[in-house]
Amino acid sequence: MNFFKKDSVFDGAMGTMLLAAGLPTGMRTERANVAMPTAVEKIHRAFAESGADYITANTFGANAAAESDFADLITAGIRLAKKTKRPVGLDVGPIGVAAKTADFDTLYALFRKSIEAGAAAGADFIIIETMTNLVELRAALLAAKEHSRLPVAATMSFERSGRTVYGVRPDSFACIATALGADAVGANCSTGPADMAVCAADMLRATKLPIIMQPNAGLPIIRDGVAFYDMTPDAFREEAKKLKALGVDILGGCCGTTPDCIAAVKAIKADGRPTVDVGALCSGARYIVPTYAVVGERINPTGKPKFRAALTEGRLECLDALCREQMADGADLLDVNVGVAGFERELIEKVLPKVADASPLPLVLDSSDVAVLERGLRLYPGRALVNSVCGKDAVLDSVLPLVKRYGAAVVGLTLDDDGIPETADGRIRIAEKILRRAAEHGIAPHDVYIDALTLSEASVPGGAAVTLETVERVKRLGARTILGVSNVSFGMPLREDINAAFLNLARAKGLTLAIINPHYAAFEGSAAATDFLCGRLSAEDFIAKAQGVTVAPPETGRALTLREAVVAGDATAAALAAESLLKELPPLAVAERQIIPALNEIGDGYAKGELFLPALIAAADAAEAAFRLVREKFDGKRGAGTLVIATVKGDIHDIGKNITAAVAASYGIEVVDLGKDVSTERVLEAVRAHLPCAVGLSALMTTTAANMAETAAAVRAAFPDVPILSGGAAITPEFCREIGTVYCATATDTARWLADYFKKR
Repeated sequence: MNFFKKDSVFDGAMGTMLLAAGLPTGMRTERANVAMPTAVEKIHRAFAESGADYITANTFGANAAAESDFADLITAGIRLAKKTKRPVGLDVGPIGVAAKTADFDTLYALFRKSIEAGAAAGADFIIIETMTNLVELRAALLAAKEHSRLPVAATMSFERSGRTVYGVRPDSFACIATALGADAVGANCSTGPADMAVCAADMLRATKLPIIMQPNAGLPIIRDGVAFYDMTPDAFREEAKKLKALGVDILGGCCGTTPDCIAAVKAIKADGRPTVDVGALCSGARYIVPTYAVVGERINPTGKPKFRAALTEGRLECLDALCREQMADGADLLDVNVGVAGFERELIEKVLPKVADASPLPLVLDSSDVAVLERGLRLYPGRALVNSVCGKDAVLDSVLPLVKRYGAAVVGLTLDDDGIPETADGRIRIAEKILRRAAEHGIAPHDVYIDALTLSEASVPGGAAVTLETVERVKRLGARTILGVSNVSFGMPLREDINAAFLNLARAKGLTLAIINPHYAAFEGSAAATDFLCGRLSAEDFIAKAQGVTVAPPETGRALTLREAVVAGDATAAALAAESLLKELPPLAVAERQIIPALNEIGDGYAKGELFLPALIAAADAAEAAFRLVREKFDGKRGAGTLVIATVKGDIHDIGKNITAAVAASYGIEVVDLGKDVSTERVLEAVRAHLPCAVGLSALMTTTAANMAETAAAVRAAFPDVPILSGGAAITPEFCREIGTVYCATATDTARWLADYFKKR
C-alpha cells in the first residue's frame, strides 16, 4: 500500500511565510530552524490546523555544499515539524550545480549526507522538490532509495512551456522517477495552478503512482524589494479543482500559499485517472512508447578502425556528427556501444554523457560487460534499453537485477548454452525462459524486447523465415521485439536492398524495434530481395539478378556553416568553419554575420520555450570556440567591455548566471564571474578592480530579491555611471524599474544589451 494517500493534502509555503514572520534579510530559510524556532513551529502548526496531512520540514537548502552545520539544521527542522503530530518529510532541494558541471557522483554524495541526517532525525518520508535537471534528480532519488527505507516523493519545477528549464518533459520525468522506485511524483513551484494542468495530464499517462501538484499562489509581485502573491484562497481552490478533475491525487502549495489556501483545497476529491502508457523509453526531452521505432546503430567501433582510434585517443567530437546524422535520417533511439577491448569501462564514463548531451533521443546501452552496463545505467539521465541478456543462467542472474534496480527495459537474445536454435520453437522456448526469469525480478513482459536473432541468409538459407516466424510468435507472449537487421545480408551484394526488404517483412510480423542504419530504414527493398529472403530465389539467382544494379550509399554529411554549427552546438564544427571564414572575411564580419545571428536564433528559441538550457549551453560553447579564433584576429583586443556578474547573497542557484556568463563571453565580453551567494561587499570590490564595467545580478528565489535591491543600491551609490543588469526566475520588469536596474529576461538579452552598450561607449 502506498504511503501517499489519494485525496490527501500537503502543506504550503515556508519561505514566504517566514518572510512575513520577520526573516532577516540575507538569512537562509533553513537557518530559521535554530534562529527563529518559534516562528517555524508556528507555521507548521498553522498548516496542520488547516488540514494538511503531510508536513514538510524546513530543510530545503540544508546540504553539505551550502552549510557546514547542515545536519544540525536538518535535525532541528525535523524536530520542529514533528510537533504537529503529522507525518514529516525531509525536504530535499537542488544543490545548485549547473548542468555543465553537474557530476553525478559528487551530487549523489551530497544528497546522501542530507538523507542520512534526515533519516537519523526521524523523518517519516522524503520529498525531493524543485528539481529541473535529471542528473540531479536521479542522484537525489537514488541516494534516497539506497540510503534510507523511507517513502520518497519526487517533484520537478516546470515552466509555462510545460518543460523544465533544462527541457525535461513531465511524462519523461514521471516515467524515469517511477522506474527508479519513487513512491509519488509531481510538480511544484514555477507557476500557478492554472499552468500545471498540462504537466499533470502528461504525468497521469506516464505513471500509476500518486500525482502531487504543489503550485505557487500565482506568479510573484515584487514591491519594495519584497515578493508577495495576490491569488486568493478561493481562486486557488477553483484552479485546483481543475487539477483534481484530471485525476491528480494530492494537492499542496508552494511559494505564496498560506494555511487558508491549503484549507480551501482540503475537501476536493479526484476524478478517475486516464489509462497509463506501458513500457515507455525516454530521455528527458523524448518520450517514446514503442510500436515501431528505429534504433541507430552507428555508435559502434566494431569493424571501424578509425572510429575505434578516435574513441581510444579521446577525440569524441565525432560523436556529435554521428548523433546529428542519425537523427536527421530518422532514428528514434541510439545504440551506444563502446566495446573496445581494454577501454570499455573507461569509455562509458566519457561517451555516454557526451551522447546524452548531443542527442535528445533515448539510448540503448549495448555491452556484454556487466560493470559497463551498471555504470551506464547509473549515469544515464533517462530510461534506457539494455542490450542484452540471453537464455544463459549466469547472464540472467547478473544483468536482470541491474535492469530492475535502475528501472530499465532489456533485450533478450534467443540463444543459450547450446547456441542459437535452428527452429522457431527452440527460440520461443528461450524467449519464454527469459520472460519467466524477468518476471521473477518484477520486470513486466512489455519491458522485454526479444531478439529472434538475424543470421546471414547466404550462410543459413531459410534462417530469415525462422526469425520472422519467431517475431510473430513472440508478440503473442506479451513481449516486444527487436532485430539487428543488417546481419541478414552479410556476404551478399546489394546489402541495403536485402536489409530493406527484410525490415519490411519483419514489420509486417509485428517488429517493435529495428537496429539499422536509419538512412536506409525507409527503403522498400526490391521484389528480388524479398523473393530471396522468402526462399523463392536462391542466393546464386539473386546475385545474378544483382549484376549491374547499385544502391546509393548514404550521403556523407556536408560541412556545417558557422551559423549552423553554433545553432547545433557543435564546437568542433564551429571552430573549423570560423577558421575557414576568417581566411575570406574580416573578423568583425564573421562575428556579425554568422556567430551573433546564430546566438540570437538560439536565444529567441529559448525565450519562446522551443529550446532549453542544454541547447543554449552547447550553442554558447560553440560560439565561444569560434569567437576565440575571431579574437585572435583582433590582435588580442576583445573589442568590448567587462561584465562583473554574481548571484546575490543568500541565493545558491547559479544556473541562469552561468549561462549568461557563457553567452556574454561568446559576444566578446570579458566576464568576471564572482559565483553564487555573493555579498554586496564582494561585488563592490570587483567593480572597483575592473572599472569601467557593467554589473549583472541574478536571483532565483523570491526570498533573495531584497538582497538584489540592496546590492544594486550600493553599486549605484558608489559607482553611479556603472549600468546594472538583473534577472532570474523571481525578477520582473516592474521590480527592476523599482530598484533602478535593467531587466534581462534571458542570457541573450543580457549579451545583446551589453554589446550595444559597450559599442556606444
